Amino acid sequence: MSAELLLPAAEAIDGYTVDAETKNVKITTGKNEITFYYTKRADLAYTVNYYEEGTTTKLHDSKKVENQTFGAEVTEDAIAIDGYNVTGERNIWRCGIRESYRNCWLYSRCIDKECDDYNRN
Repeated sequence: MSAELLLPAAEAIDGYTVDAETKNVKITTGKNEITFYYTKRADLAYTVNYYEEGTTTKLHDSKKVENQTFGAEVTEDAIAIDGYNVTGERNIWRCGIRESYRNCWLYSRCIDKECDDYNRN
């Protein structure tokens, strides 16, 4: 004689979706096991903000990048903003477990000669 058993729900794993929340298995004298299949999420997003250094004053509209895959490496280059020098030229990070990642570029004011030299490069 055999019986049907509802097994516990699939374990949640950050950054992944599961093929089913629960699955049934019919208990027999044979191999009784159940498998849950997980897939990396590809619906993540990140936002790049452009702020004046030491403030949250926006110097340029933010950029939102959608449809990113969990664990993917992302590279963003700073943009040129008239009258400002960027504090770094490139930022690399990994898409993580949160729904949305935010990244900020910080800019410092510059004098005319410094801005001209920076914006030409």
